[in-house]
Amino acid sequence: MGVQVTDEGHGVAIQPALADAIRPLDDGEGWAYATDDRWRLVAMTSALSALIPDLPPKGVFYYGPEAVEVILRGPVGNSVEEYREEFRQLGQWVLDDLGVDRDVLRDMLHPALRDAVDEVVASDSDVRAWEQPNTHLGGRLNLLYVSQRVRDATGRVVGTTHTSRPAVATTIVAKIAGMTFT
Repeated sequence: MGVQVTDEGHGVAIQPALADAIRPLDDGEGWAYATDDRWRLVAMTSALSALIPDLPPKGVFYYGPEAVEVILRGPVGNSVEEYREEFRQLGQWVLDDLGVDRDVLRDMLHPALRDAVDEVVASDSDVRAWEQPNTHLGGRLNLLYVSQRVRDATGRVVGTTHTSRPAVATTIVAKIAGMTFT
């Protein structure tokens, strides 16, 4: 099927460097999506779109009321706390990219996320990783999240890729697969 990189009439063009960063994640059948430097959803892998058909519309601020409501009422069943933790982990990047202060950002956020602005994890790194419990599809499963800044040839941040996977050691998966297929 291929990575879904489109503006779908929202006037959002994906930067070539960001498109180049998300494509290999699709080739590896990863659960991944990309946000641009304005924190709008601009691409998702086919594996993620098959798993979660009700992602926020492309071109909408990812932590704003419209986008968060889509996730919260969708069939996946993510909780407000899951979204809040993601925002805590990535909020400093959101502040940096949007060039706004905490009060302006607070007004942009879904009401359930507004107080999380005061809990943002400071980070100068271009990669953030964390593990947290998740309620995907009605079950409890720890997921490992990795978000990575994407820069163009000039070094300017053009967006961020976000990946997640079950937080199971790959050696365990390999052993299970080996036992199953030998």
